[in-house]
Amino acid sequence: MAEVISLKNTKAKFPDTDVWCVIWNDERTEVKGYSSIATTQVIATKWNQIDYYDSNSEWLEILSQNGIDVSSFNDE
Repeated sequence: MAEVISLKNTKAKFPDTDVWCVIWNDERTEVKGYSSIATTQVIATKWNQIDYYDSNSEWLEILSQNGIDVSSFNDE
Protein backbone atom coordinates (compact mmCIF):
# COMPACT_ATOMS: atom_id res chain seq x y z
CA MET A 1 0.00 0.00 0.00
CA ALA A 2 1.11 3.56 -0.59
CA GLU A 3 2.86 5.33 2.22
CA VAL A 4 1.06 8.62 1.60
CA ILE A 5 0.66 10.07 5.06
CA SER A 6 -0.91 13.31 3.82
CA LEU A 7 -3.82 11.31 2.36
CA LYS A 8 -4.81 9.38 5.48
CA ASN A 9 -8.23 11.00 5.74
CA THR A 10 -11.41 11.39 3.76
CA LYS A 11 -10.14 14.33 1.71
CA ALA A 12 -7.18 13.81 -0.59
CA LYS A 13 -5.75 16.97 -2.11
CA PHE A 14 -3.23 17.11 -4.92
CA PRO A 15 -1.04 14.08 -4.08
CA ASP A 16 2.67 14.21 -5.00
CA THR A 17 2.21 11.29 -7.40
CA ASP A 18 -0.79 9.57 -8.94
CA VAL A 19 -2.49 7.26 -6.46
CA TRP A 20 -5.51 4.95 -6.49
CA CYS A 21 -8.02 4.46 -3.72
CA VAL A 22 -10.62 1.98 -2.54
CA ILE A 23 -13.38 3.31 -0.31
CA TRP A 24 -15.01 0.84 2.10
CA ASN A 25 -18.08 0.87 4.30
CA ASP A 26 -17.32 1.27 8.00
CA GLU A 27 -17.20 -2.50 8.53
CA ARG A 28 -14.80 -2.89 5.54
CA THR A 29 -17.08 -5.56 4.08
CA GLU A 30 -18.26 -3.68 0.99
CA VAL A 31 -16.47 -1.48 -1.54
CA LYS A 32 -18.41 1.78 -1.69
CA GLY A 33 -16.22 3.46 -4.30
CA TYR A 34 -12.87 3.50 -6.04
CA SER A 35 -10.91 5.97 -8.09
CA SER A 36 -7.57 7.16 -9.32
CA ILE A 37 -6.35 10.49 -7.98
CA ALA A 38 -4.01 12.48 -10.20
CA THR A 39 -1.64 15.13 -8.89
CA THR A 40 -4.08 17.79 -10.08
CA GLN A 41 -7.15 16.30 -8.38
CA VAL A 42 -8.96 16.27 -5.07
CA ILE A 43 -11.23 13.55 -3.68
CA ALA A 44 -13.63 13.77 -0.76
CA THR A 45 -16.03 11.21 0.66
CA LYS A 46 -18.22 10.71 3.69
CA TRP A 47 -16.67 7.28 4.26
CA ASN A 48 -13.84 6.89 6.78
CA GLN A 49 -12.29 3.63 5.56
CA ILE A 50 -10.07 4.43 2.57
CA ASP A 51 -7.02 2.56 1.32
CA TYR A 52 -4.56 4.34 -0.96
CA TYR A 53 -2.29 2.54 -3.42
CA ASP A 54 0.73 3.73 -5.36
CA SER A 55 0.52 0.71 -7.67
CA ASN A 56 -2.22 0.50 -10.29
CA SER A 57 -1.81 -3.28 -10.54
CA GLU A 58 -2.21 -3.74 -6.77
CA TRP A 59 -5.32 -1.53 -6.83
CA LEU A 60 -6.80 -3.56 -9.70
CA GLU A 61 -6.10 -6.80 -7.81
CA ILE A 62 -7.93 -5.54 -4.70
CA LEU A 63 -10.91 -4.49 -6.79
CA SER A 64 -10.97 -7.83 -8.61
CA GLN A 65 -10.80 -9.74 -5.30
CA ASN A 66 -13.88 -7.82 -4.20
CA GLY A 67 -16.03 -8.69 -7.20
CA ILE A 68 -15.42 -5.63 -9.36
CA ASP A 69 -14.89 -6.35 -13.06
CA VAL A 70 -11.67 -4.56 -13.96
CA SER A 71 -11.36 -5.98 -17.49
CA SER A 72 -12.20 -2.63 -19.08
CA PHE A 73 -9.84 -0.61 -16.85
CA ASN A 74 -6.61 0.69 -18.32
CA ASP A 75 -3.49 -0.64 -16.64
CA GLU A 76 -1.38 2.52 -16.27
